[in-house]
Amino acid sequence: ADTLPAYRPIFHIELKTGPGSIDEMKEFQLDVNDSNDIIGAVKKTRIPAYVFHAQVVHVYAAPTRYSAPRGIWYTDIWTLKSRQKATRQRRGEDKKAGYYRTDAFRPIGEFVGELETRRYEQLAAQIDVLELD
Repeated sequence: ADTLPAYRPIFHIELKTGPGSIDEMKEFQLDVNDSNDIIGAVKKTRIPAYVFHAQVVHVYAAPTRYSAPRGIWYTDIWTLKSRQKATRQRRGEDKKAGYYRTDAFRPIGEFVGELETRRYEQLAAQIDVLELD
């Protein structure tokens, strides 16, 4: 029987969803625990990570509702960290979040360029400079 060849992942993708469009946000929020988990995975596996934000809205169609995607943007964890504005307590919650400039993100249509140029290999060379929040 034929067996599939072994594969090695070349990057991680952390998918975040919410009702907002990156283009309309004042800032992007990411819980400090999530940021640290992403960085921890990158350091442990020695594989770079991208963060995708998918705008997902609820559409009501009686008697139910469904979720509909409206847009997707991406960044890498290094670019996101370089655009960090602040770390603050989240309103009404007992956890902290990092607040980032939205210009860290690019439209998903540009992600093919990341693959064509193999930019993830350049990112992998920067793993040791990542620091936890």
